Amino acid sequence: MPARLNLALRFAAVPALVMLALVATLYLATVWLLNQKLRQDAGAELQQLSAVLSDRLARALNTRITDMEQLARSAALRELGDIPAMRRELEWVKARAGGLIWIGIAQPDGRVLAATQGEREGTSVAASPSFAAGQRGLSYIDFLAAAGSTQAQSGQPEQALRFAEISVPVLDKGGRLLAVLTAQLSAVWFLDLGDRTVNAAAQPLQGWSWQLFDSRGAALKASALPFSRTLDAAAQKQPWVIASENRRQYLVFGQPVPLPTAGIEWELRIAQDLAFATAPSRLIDRTLGAFAIAALILFAMLGYLAARRAGRPFDRLVDAANRRFEAAGGSRAMPYAHYLDALGEELSVDQQGPGRRADDLLLRLASGNQLLQRVIENLPMGVAVSDAAFRVQYVNGSYSRLLGWTSEDVRGRRTAEFLFEPPAGVEFVRQFDHLADPPGEFVARFDALRRDGGSLAIQWHMVPLFDRQNRFDGLIAVIQDISGEASARNQANLQSRRLSVFAEAAVNYALVMLDAEASIVAWSRGAQLLTSHPAGTMLGRPFASLFAADLVTAGLPGALLAEARQAGQAAVEASIVKADGTHFIGVGRLYGHLESTQETGFVLILNDGTQARQAAKELSESESRLSAVIASASDAIVSTDVKGQVMLFNPAAERIFQVPAAEMLGRSLDRLLPAAARRGHKGQLRDFADSKVSRRAMGVGKIEGIRADGERIELEASISQTEVAGSTVLTAILRDVTERARADRALVNYQVQLAGLSKRLLVQEKETTQRLAQALHDDLGQTLAALRLIYDAGVRKLPDGDGDMPWIRRLDGMITDANKQVRRVLMELRPPLLDDLGLYAAIDNELKQQAAAHEGIDFRLDWEGVPIDLRWLGDVEHGAFMIAREAINNAIHHARPGSVTVTMRGSHGRLNLSVRDDGRGEVNIQSIVRPGHLGLVGMRERALAIGAVLEIESSASTGTTVFLKWGAEDEPLVSDR
Repeated sequence: MPARLNLALRFAAVPALVMLALVATLYLATVWLLNQKLRQDAGAELQQLSAVLSDRLARALNTRITDMEQLARSAALRELGDIPAMRRELEWVKARAGGLIWIGIAQPDGRVLAATQGEREGTSVAASPSFAAGQRGLSYIDFLAAAGSTQAQSGQPEQALRFAEISVPVLDKGGRLLAVLTAQLSAVWFLDLGDRTVNAAAQPLQGWSWQLFDSRGAALKASALPFSRTLDAAAQKQPWVIASENRRQYLVFGQPVPLPTAGIEWELRIAQDLAFATAPSRLIDRTLGAFAIAALILFAMLGYLAARRAGRPFDRLVDAANRRFEAAGGSRAMPYAHYLDALGEELSVDQQGPGRRADDLLLRLASGNQLLQRVIENLPMGVAVSDAAFRVQYVNGSYSRLLGWTSEDVRGRRTAEFLFEPPAGVEFVRQFDHLADPPGEFVARFDALRRDGGSLAIQWHMVPLFDRQNRFDGLIAVIQDISGEASARNQANLQSRRLSVFAEAAVNYALVMLDAEASIVAWSRGAQLLTSHPAGTMLGRPFASLFAADLVTAGLPGALLAEARQAGQAAVEASIVKADGTHFIGVGRLYGHLESTQETGFVLILNDGTQARQAAKELSESESRLSAVIASASDAIVSTDVKGQVMLFNPAAERIFQVPAAEMLGRSLDRLLPAAARRGHKGQLRDFADSKVSRRAMGVGKIEGIRADGERIELEASISQTEVAGSTVLTAILRDVTERARADRALVNYQVQLAGLSKRLLVQEKETTQRLAQALHDDLGQTLAALRLIYDAGVRKLPDGDGDMPWIRRLDGMITDANKQVRRVLMELRPPLLDDLGLYAAIDNELKQQAAAHEGIDFRLDWEGVPIDLRWLGDVEHGAFMIAREAINNAIHHARPGSVTVTMRGSHGRLNLSVRDDGRGEVNIQSIVRPGHLGLVGMRERALAIGAVLEIESSASTGTTVFLKWGAEDEPLVSDR
């Protein structure tokens, strides 16, 4: 490029820089104001979202606690003897209340009576903190604190088993503790609830994230975002703060969560990535950037044209000088500013003789400079030239190859600015004071920074330069790479320090160095701590002085030295003498080594193996006891690997399966399984091993096995897993329940047959009573009616006065009583109005008749919300009426009640009926069964015959209530609609 063009470009840079400063100022002000506004808006959104999420989490936890309190008051849980009914109630609540992974009810001693899916029934939860507190009232153990509690065998991955525990006491009507209800709330469900509230699907687009901390500051879930426990919002004058993490900035807002449980405090954190909050400002960035580039190009072109116009008078002079310089072999790489300075200086020099021209001098100088530059560029050592102010003006190629810096990178900069960290740079500059002392040069070693950020060990040779007046005019720095020498020296020093630190830090090991004569020459701190011998008393003593006298007599020290000389090392396990005369078992090795004098010496490394030997002994005894327990166990114990290969087969397993252990060890467990169960058995073992669940029951209830003779047997089984030497071992405990299962099936068949017989007897009873009632009404009733007519006709024919004879009046009373008795028997055998008008009319008529017969008792019928003409199946209506009549009669004759209330709720597919009295309660229950009546047994059989459930609650303070429930539980009641 011609020199004049280079000068024109330099002049053009001035207006371009001015425009750049103006645009940069405008850009920074606009972006700052816009970012402040966007941050304020994002902070307000954070505060609003935090309030919504805090309320949602608090209400969710409060709802689960309320569910458990209501479940504890359920009548099904107070009947502690009915385990299936309690289990059905617990499973119903778990299926409808989200987040619950296990619910169980335990006795006051901690033994679980019933639980969802039967998990942990029969085990104890007394060690759980929530159980102990739950005996006194509502107890809640937080998610993070529950990590130490007993976990439910849910079969989920271990990371999903974090849960909270809620315990509520189950009390009887007198306020006495019956049991403790415990529920486990899944943290996974809780986190999912929070994510759905924050709209998890939009989080990647909006940059939202949330975190929850307990009162100890521990986080509920793992997160890489800056959820700091200390939010100094007051110092920032806004409710949110800005935190940095991984070179990104986040808005973070904190808010406490109003929990319903005392002593539990949560703090909610919500964060948003500032890159999302300030996304609108990027449009401004692009607009201002495009404007700045266009303005810079425009003003640079205008400046260039103006500079070209102003420099036209000097174009010919500059071009002529440039052509002469190039014709003489000048370098085009020479900076034009330096070229013009040299041109002006040489043109001002006086001519020294006739015919001497300035351009000839310029050519000679340019040629010498070219040659010198080539020599310096090809030197194998790095060379840097600095001016009197120690600013670098030039570096050669070797300098650039060593440190990566070029002349363009460092020209005009001081060496200490880019080659050294501040402390080293100060020391390097201080060395320049030596330049003023004869001979004026110095050599120093400093680590220099490379351009890529690394460092290199360099030797510096500094040579000063002087002008014609002997004034300091600059310096030349010659550098050499000494990193290899420095690295070797550092490695040796590091190795020495490591050995020294290791010897002093190994306080549990004795390090003893011996010379060629096996005398102690070094005694470490660990040796002093293990033996209590100070180093001063042990140095120079023989190797044998470390051992017990009987070992020295047996020649053990000499044998160890001989083995170490021959093999290079010898194992040591012997009794070592302490300073107080006691002994310990020293375990280690004796190594032979070569000193710098080529004389053989030794190194002894020992530690105290007394506890290790004792532990090995105890382990052996423990294994023996375990083997004895396994061998004597009455249940089969079988251990396999994850592939199903048998590793343990105890005698009980041999007896149950009639297979010797020798035939099963190393073979597949499939041999003991039916053909149908073999296909997926290995996959089930792998799934259980992958679940990391420590123990669970196998199968559903019972599993089947095959004996050696092909007979099928039924087994109760549980499986557990553990890690042994890095491998998973699965252990199954099996109990032969074949005979018990047969007895259970026989009992079930008997119960089914008994239930069918009861139903048939009740049907026959209904048919018999109907026929008897029909016979009484049609035959005996007609006979009595005819007898009344004949009697009345005969009395009218008697003479006056004969009708008052005693025997005639007695006959009239007998006929009247007979009619009343027949009608009363008919009412008991065939409920009036039941078949024609339905259950409401029949029960209402029964209560009115009882009220007429017992004036001191208040009889009430609660039929609110149910149509009085609602009808059910005939057998259902008959059974319900007979049970209600029996309950009313029991209350009247045994409870001495002041009131009897019959309540009914139902729909076409469901019927709930109850009879409640305020009488003596428990006395009534004991007197229900009486001669000539079905009593409690009859009511239960009637309920069973129509497929209903009968429940009775009774206490001396509140009386007795008989509940009858028929139909599907999910069928809505009419009164519920």
